[in-house]
Amino acid sequence: MNEEVSAKLELMRQTLSENREIVATPTATETLAAGMAVAWNPSLAGAKVEDTFVILEDGKLENLTFDPNFPSVEVEGRLRAMPLVK
Repeated sequence: MNEEVSAKLELMRQTLSENREIVATPTATETLAAGMAVAWNPSLAGAKVEDTFVILEDGKLENLTFDPNFPSVEVEGRLRAMPLVK
């Protein structure tokens, strides 16, 4: 693991609170902050995808699960993995 990844993981560990899971709802009051990891995992019948991001100091998101060696397509300014088709 390189130093940059180690530093990001340490920052994530430092910002975790007692409640490690926040579910996004219209009534949620928790505030997300730099160093926190967030997962997005929409699913449909027969399909599932999940991405994990870290919130950066400037408020941008860094996708920790994106593999640049996997075929991808740009969707709304963000590279997304192409679905595998049999």
